[in-house]
Amino acid sequence: MVSKLLLLLVAFLTGGCASVNCYLGTQDILPKLNLRAVFDSVAKDICQNRCVPKTVFVSDFLDIETYVPEREGILMSEIMRGSLSEVCCYQIVQGEFSKHFKLSKSGLIALTRNPKEIRLKEIPYTEAVVGTYSISENKLFIFVRQINLRTGKIKKFITREISYSCVGNQVVGTGVIERIKVWERSR
Repeated sequence: MVSKLLLLLVAFLTGGCASVNCYLGTQDILPKLNLRAVFDSVAKDICQNRCVPKTVFVSDFLDIETYVPEREGILMSEIMRGSLSEVCCYQIVQGEFSKHFKLSKSGLIALTRNPKEIRLKEIPYTEAVVGTYSISENKLFIFVRQINLRTGKIKKFITREISYSCVGNQVVGTGVIERIKVWERSR
């Protein structure tokens, strides 16, 4: 009863603020966000909400600040794989990002320019779904690229922004998913 009263008091006192900064660790925030809905919507954009059985390579998502999947990137890539499988009927091949892709000095994701490396025997499929993410104060940004592995060209670039706020140690106001942009290369 006392904790509910305190929560209401904090909510009332901060009600005039646009948001309260979350100082929880990302490992505490991400499980409280509705990431399944986010990645289901990304999958719908990738396959245009059609069940098209094919095999795609999906790497672990990288944090754009550290260029390492981290625990959060592995969680998001697993949810992405599940969404692609369920929504698009894709068969998923899991792979390690650093084994098949490289980062440029400016931090952008780039497939190697060497066509022989792109056509590795280890990757007998033609498409990859590669993701990165960034967590800032009260926002999670997700960037997903659908890449043609034969040409190295990005077929689609999809971004999502998820806003959240905190009251004490509780994440509130989740579920705000903004579809920033879906860019698709002309065929």
